[in-house]
Amino acid sequence: MSAHPLLKYVIGAIAVIVAWQFLLKPALRNVKGFDEVEWRGEKFKLKQKYLDYEEYKSDSDQLAPGEVERVKQFMLAISVPKSVSSEKELRRSLRQMRFPGFGSSYGGASDEHGNNYILFEYEIPQKQEQRTLLYRVDKEGTCHRVVDGISIDHQNDHMLGNSEVKVEDGKLKHLFDGKTYREIALDSQQ
Repeated sequence: MSAHPLLKYVIGAIAVIVAWQFLLKPALRNVKGFDEVEWRGEKFKLKQKYLDYEEYKSDSDQLAPGEVERVKQFMLAISVPKSVSSEKELRRSLRQMRFPGFGSSYGGASDEHGNNYILFEYEIPQKQEQRTLLYRVDKEGTCHRVVDGISIDHQNDHMLGNSEVKVEDGKLKHLFDGKTYREIALDSQQ
C-alpha cells in the first residue's frame, strides 16, 4: 500500500515536467523570449524564439537561414589592427570579435628563429569555419598582423590531448599528437 501514494507523486512529477516542457515553456518563450541577437551594433535574426541565453547557446543552429552568410560577411568585414603597441592593447581591440554563443581560442606560438606569435581564432556561426588572426610580437612588444584569414574547422580543434600551434617555414601550423592537420601561409604583405 505504501507504493500507491509514491506512484501518485511520481505521476504528479511527470505531469508537472510535461506541462512545463510542452505548455508553460513555449508560452513563456512567446511572451518573454528573444528571436534576434545584437552584436557590434547590428541585429541578426534567429530561427526561433529562445527563452534564455542558455537555451540559445545549447542549440546547434540558432541563426535564421538567411542570416548565416550575412553573419560570416559581417564578421570578415570587421577591421582588425595591422599593428598595435602591446599584447594588452591587441586583446582590448579584439575583445568583441566573438559572435554571442560561439567559440573562440587564444594562444601563443613561436618559430624556429625565436619569434613569438599570438593566435586568435573566432568561430564563424554555422559555417564550420573560423576567422584566424596571427600576430608576430617584436622585441619591443609591438604586435604585427601576419595572418588574417579563414580556416576550416577540424575535429582536432575540439579534442583534448596533445595539441600544439607553431610557426614554421613561413606557415602557421596546427598539430595534434605531433601531426600537422592545418597549415596557413603567413602573409608577407602585412
